[in-house]
Amino acid sequence: MIAIVGLGNPGTTYLKNRHNVGFRVIDACVSAWNFSAKGSKFKADVFEGIIGTQAVKLLKPQTFMNLSGETAQKVLSFYKLTVPEIWAIYDDFDLPFGSIRLREGGSPGTHNGARSMTQLLGSQAFPKLRIGIGPRPSTQKIDSFVLSNFSTQEEAELPDIIDRAVKALKDSLEIGLPKAMSKWNNEAAK
Repeated sequence: MIAIVGLGNPGTTYLKNRHNVGFRVIDACVSAWNFSAKGSKFKADVFEGIIGTQAVKLLKPQTFMNLSGETAQKVLSFYKLTVPEIWAIYDDFDLPFGSIRLREGGSPGTHNGARSMTQLLGSQAFPKLRIGIGPRPSTQKIDSFVLSNFSTQEEAELPDIIDRAVKALKDSLEIGLPKAMSKWNNEAAK
């Protein structure tokens, strides 16, 4: 089984924030893959289904961003998964808007949700799909930028970006992360 954790903040206040693009990708996966809602568990909204022969759980933590690792840790423990079977989707202001990057592991960087997952999983060896929301203006504080809404122009482009993220995730599940990374990380942002 693979558990994919989309990072974001619960509630309508944060719905359209840059920081919530992980939630939006999960919502798009649920719709595109016709996954079933399984209610609330592991401090998260849970959806599940099958991609190819792979059982997949999609999770939207309801703990707020800085505590996202609680969901990952509970899923890991309950299903006795390994760290590489827990995946994360989150925003990255160091990547240009519209770009997507798959990684098999690595540092969480400045992202507090990914940092929480790293701390509570005791490892940074979990796969990551980062969605570019940058660049952050040098005059704007990080919190202010990530908690702001996308511009009207960005919002108009977001469906295509999210669609590419959903396809990249599906490829990762079907053909494996290395091949999907080679395919999707080299594709220029549209």
